[in-house]
Amino acid sequence: MKQLIAMQQIWHVMLAVALFGAATAAHATTNHGLRAIHAVTSARHSDVEHMSRDGLAAALKADADTGDILILDVREAHEYAVSHIPGALRISPEITATHFQQKFANKLKGRQVVLYCSVGVRSTKLASRIRKSALESGAKSVANLTGGIFGWHNEGRRLQNADGSTELVHPYNSFWSTLIERDALISFGAEPTNSAPSGTSGPANP
Repeated sequence: MKQLIAMQQIWHVMLAVALFGAATAAHATTNHGLRAIHAVTSARHSDVEHMSRDGLAAALKADADTGDILILDVREAHEYAVSHIPGALRISPEITATHFQQKFANKLKGRQVVLYCSVGVRSTKLASRIRKSALESGAKSVANLTGGIFGWHNEGRRLQNADGSTELVHPYNSFWSTLIERDALISFGAEPTNSAPSGTSGPANP
């Protein structure tokens, strides 16, 4: 029930953004939408810390030689394949705390763990789920990236895929693509064969 209420709140946010956008520049509209979604998700998971995009960019620059940051991409494989933040490891949005511990326990000690997804809904939920076990395994901190990969992409920050650097980004579905400023750089990539294309899906959890 609480999850349904939270998603209804996000629905209302997106409707407001759509109306607001009719009379506003694209950059202001997408920033407003991402900030509003962040407010809803952070209130829902008040135990989760958040890292700004500037903060992550600065940390990555400082981390070039130390390897203190572990970035986890909390999206599906076909989203990750289109593009991801350099160095990010993909992790299933549905992974349990137990499975996470089994898979990453030896990679956590002394490191800052930063999770992101499209806009922060999936990554905030997962950060809340794994936070306790990650800290017990020696992680310095566990944080969600504010604004997700959409915010990162809107600011023209570096992304990569299997072929190298790219400016493309997966929009999750057509509804959430309104939060991406540069439509020409949207790509659905190779959709999974056992499901309907993302572009025809409803809002769900981006």
